Amino acid sequence: MTQPTDIRRVLALASPFRVLDAYSCIGGATEGYRRAFHGCHITGVDMEAAA
Repeated sequence: MTQPTDIRRVLALASPFRVLDAYSCIGGATEGYRRAFHGCHITGVDMEAAA
């Protein structure tokens, strides 16, 4: 038996949403985060130095 439940949604955040992309390589996932979360702050970190 299921019961109706109200779902609370956050419409606007007071501060920007922050994403840490560990092992970002060429940034494919970073681009996906940028498209999915408009206005977020993304930090990409990789274990290899930039060439």
